[in-house]
Amino acid sequence: SSLNQFLNYWRDRGKDESFPALGDLDPAAMGDMWPFCFVIRVDADGAASALTYVGPHLVADCGGPLTDPSLETLPDATLIKNATAFVGQTLRRRVPITKGGEFIDLRGRTIQFRSIILPLADDGRTIDHLLGAANCRELPLE
Repeated sequence: SSLNQFLNYWRDRGKDESFPALGDLDPAAMGDMWPFCFVIRVDADGAASALTYVGPHLVADCGGPLTDPSLETLPDATLIKNATAFVGQTLRRRVPITKGGEFIDLRGRTIQFRSIILPLADDGRTIDHLLGAANCRELPLE
């Protein structure tokens, strides 16, 4: 699947047992996944603070550009909100985490999604960004 390819790309960027840095990533090399990606800044206190990149497919799902990049203000019933819900778990466990589930979107459709969040570190150890990706599909009405 595309999320597995994304995870393999992240692993290939890391060196030995260290996390890759944000600068090690090449959006062009991520191909079809980059429009479904997001990057979250992690502050010095270790808390995830704000989105620094949101791919166009995720922006469109929100109904337009996000005026506030903080995670707390993401619109409910959106893919980006569901995809970032487990940021704290990724920071605590210091490993890539994949989640999936269902939610009712802004238009009342049932959406099934999968997402992944990957740690990034300029020094290879201290997480300073998180890279995420999410994809989804609408479930047919029963």
